Amino acid sequence: MSSCRKNEMAGPGYINIRGGVSTRTFFGSTNFNDTSNRAKILDFITLPGQNENSTPYIDDELYSHKIGHEVEDIASDWTWSLSGTTYFWTNTGSHRFISWLTYDAALDLTTNSFFGSAPVLDTPTHKVLSIPSKTFNADTPQFDFIYSDASVRSMDDEFKNYSSVLLAYKHLFTAFSIGIRNWTPTPVVIKSFQLKNMPDTKSGVTVTYKTAQEGGSVSNAIDVTGTSGNTGNLFFSKNDYNTTLNNGQAIVDLFNSSNTYVTNYMMWPLRSEEIYDANSTTDENGRIVASADAPQMVITYNISGTDITRNIPFPEMAWEAGKKYHFELQFVQKEIRLQFETLPWDYVAFDLTYGEDAIQGEELSFDDQTCYLESDSLRVTYNGTNILASFAITSPINSTWIISMKGDVDYFRLRFHENSSYYRAFYSEDDPNPTVQTLSGVTRADIEGGRVWFEIVPLTSLSRSIDQKIVLDFMVRSSAGRMVDANSEFNPDSYKIILPKE
Repeated sequence: MSSCRKNEMAGPGYINIRGGVSTRTFFGSTNFNDTSNRAKILDFITLPGQNENSTPYIDDELYSHKIGHEVEDIASDWTWSLSGTTYFWTNTGSHRFISWLTYDAALDLTTNSFFGSAPVLDTPTHKVLSIPSKTFNADTPQFDFIYSDASVRSMDDEFKNYSSVLLAYKHLFTAFSIGIRNWTPTPVVIKSFQLKNMPDTKSGVTVTYKTAQEGGSVSNAIDVTGTSGNTGNLFFSKNDYNTTLNNGQAIVDLFNSSNTYVTNYMMWPLRSEEIYDANSTTDENGRIVASADAPQMVITYNISGTDITRNIPFPEMAWEAGKKYHFELQFVQKEIRLQFETLPWDYVAFDLTYGEDAIQGEELSFDDQTCYLESDSLRVTYNGTNILASFAITSPINSTWIISMKGDVDYFRLRFHENSSYYRAFYSEDDPNPTVQTLSGVTRADIEGGRVWFEIVPLTSLSRSIDQKIVLDFMVRSSAGRMVDANSEFNPDSYKIILPKE
């Protein structure tokens, strides 16, 4: 049942959420859909002539529950976890959807536990989410907090859009890694490495939910504000590398004990002035030295029998949310230079569908001018007129309906009825109307209430000494790729269609 309140008339079709995460290393198109990850979904509705309703039309969580199938770039089924409710579109009004991550199943960690308290959505605008303060270090769980753009859908448009709501998720945090490589012919022994004075803490952080038109897109991160500071603690320290690097050899990631792959550590996004040392100096050899209180990399190494310690500042650049930064300290001619690269996370869109999204519509019916009924059978007229039939499907949103035939299939074909609204929406005069054994199309509740008109074409030119019979078989493929038998919804009487013998 829907949860419609007074003056919020339910319209056709279920509300379905489509999500995308701009990520690769942490949440992506596969691991975001792992069993039991959860995302908060809020839908605030504004009815004609009224202000936005302060009580959400939807206040629920979606959680993933894999059911044994995989489709590339598409999620397994998601379920409304708190209520089990299926939510319907209203006939009028404007829906504004926002979302954020509430549980990472791989870490068995909720958003509230990670931050120590819950993010708070402001009132009355419901557009600014306040994030609790957090201090990072190398032991902080790699909790990839993601949140969405605002997505607005109007039900007051002439052609209502009941398709899935696209929520583009993005990262609150940035990520970085540090490696070291020796390009000199002289062996270098790496002894210790530290990260000091990192701006590891932020408070007063807010994110503002915007639509794509307002700048809420993956390429244009939503505002992240807040005051940064550092606790004075070491972000990372390791004093026992004792690793010799010959020419061309590297420690790919100084944080990773195996030194064979890049870990990427989470960190608050940082403005350039928060990470860059404007007060750095140079030593007697012209090498840049970080000032005592500035964020810096401290490395001790031995070359040609001499221990050397360098305090190396970070380059003048911002660390943006949703991007990975890899820094590599390179020994070149017995000196160290710093190289870095920025790796944006990729954006992948996929469905967050839910299993309770039942098939809805109207069962098969026939134009009695093109056939006549005998008990549970439809008999083709003797002059071989095509049988005109129709059914209606409004849900699941973004599904594909499929009609095939069972029985004497060589004697029949299927085709769209060319005067129907559904056919005209997908085909032009230049496109042929295929005559096929299997007919399929996309569910479109906005076209004539989801009604599909089609023809059953008897091949009367074929000789036949007995009656030839078929039964129509209905299937629906969900947006998550699951095939569902739909005969009980569209052909419950299992009509036999008969082409009489000659």
